[in-house]
Amino acid sequence: MSQIFTDLYSSDILNLLYKKNLGLTYTGTSQLLSTEATKGGLAVPNILLNNIWTQEIPSIAPTTTDLSLVDTNVYYKKSISKSNPYIFKYETLNLKTEDGFAYQYIGASPNNLALNLLRDTIPPNYDPKGSYEINVYDLSGPTPLNPIASNNTSKAWTIDVVAGYLTFFNQQDKSQFNPAISFWRYEGTKGETLLNSNQAYASAKLNVSLLPTSTASTIYRPLLVDSSGTGVKDAFIDSRLNYLSYDSYTGSLTCQILNAASDIKIKQDIKELSLDYATDLLSRLNPVDYKFINDTTKKRFGFIAQEVEEEFKTESLGLHYKQIEANGQEQHFLSYLELISPIIKVVNSLVKDIKVLKAEIKELKKL
Repeated sequence: MSQIFTDLYSSDILNLLYKKNLGLTYTGTSQLLSTEATKGGLAVPNILLNNIWTQEIPSIAPTTTDLSLVDTNVYYKKSISKSNPYIFKYETLNLKTEDGFAYQYIGASPNNLALNLLRDTIPPNYDPKGSYEINVYDLSGPTPLNPIASNNTSKAWTIDVVAGYLTFFNQQDKSQFNPAISFWRYEGTKGETLLNSNQAYASAKLNVSLLPTSTASTIYRPLLVDSSGTGVKDAFIDSRLNYLSYDSYTGSLTCQILNAASDIKIKQDIKELSLDYATDLLSRLNPVDYKFINDTTKKRFGFIAQEVEEEFKTESLGLHYKQIEANGQEQHFLSYLELISPIIKVVNSLVKDIKVLKAEIKELKKL
């Protein structure tokens, strides 16, 4: 056996390759393979489901003029591509390790894989010319912003873009080595997960099959199956079919009829909405017009979720909510349907006032 294969067999590299074959992350030889299989999201099926990207990655990385800074903190600097707002560039992302071999984002948590920002890294060879470059640095070294070559004698490294680990082939001294990494990351929708969740609902409720019909802006439309199971029709807008589609790029859900759960059996503490409260609520909202960053061609109308949150921060309303997205970022949302009831309350009052005024005017004209 040649020396290179002897070194491979006797080093942690073999353990790394074995774990990758099983679909597990590399976390050093001290942990048993059997214990890693119980960690959420690390089995082969889940890795596959979470790493099929629905939005198109440009063949060349975004240019500097296409980037807009969205966040900067002690752990990293983050910019978004204005033309492809699902592609982000991270610079000098700080890393941590347990064993000196495998490093991940310093804020990563085993209970929240979304916080492992090295997952969904765009592979450096996606563009053969190297525009999606990945640079590794030693922030504690004499030249902290000089990239470390991947074949460096003592610090040779490779990156697992699926599990989200930067792995060094030689064990590093945690007290002396403080690595950081710059890279490009995909933070768009995951097609297979989306497709499967829609498929499960459609199969159970609508008797349809969902298939992608576009690659640039993936649109999912139901294929309606007749009772015999042999006839298939593509859903389109006409008087005979219910229309349903989801555009994964714009986040647009289009349907012919949208129903909201409103059965009294699922409600409690029901009270009549007062006119004074409805009027006050609507008067405190600040209507704006705007354009989406990923669709600047259309003017839209609505509200700013953060403004609504601030205005009603002392009240517990279902109008505003927020959640942590898969990319670890906080997103704010508004439920516009919640405004229908107070609007109707105020409009009904205005209609009554108008009727009274018309009657009074009619009587005045008789004089």
